[in-house]
Amino acid sequence: MTYSGYIRNGVAVFEPPVPVADGTRVQIDVVSDTSDFWNGKSLDALASAQGLARHSSSTVLPFGWADGDSVDEFLGLVREARR
Repeated sequence: MTYSGYIRNGVAVFEPPVPVADGTRVQIDVVSDTSDFWNGKSLDALASAQGLARHSSSTVLPFGWADGDSVDEFLGLVREARR
């Protein structure tokens, strides 16, 4: 049987949990996750790898959120744009 999981504090944790009796011998094959997201890259490095640029002003947003608007107004505009 094959189970998946991760290591936490040096202990294998199965997802979903598997009832395995204490002392049961197991073999663990480590699967490398090569995803950039999980390799601790900064947001700037991830954006650069995807060909995206960082903008320092909200005026470049496609739906025109103006500087000084509240977060609630911003979220309202985003929700409206998604409709």
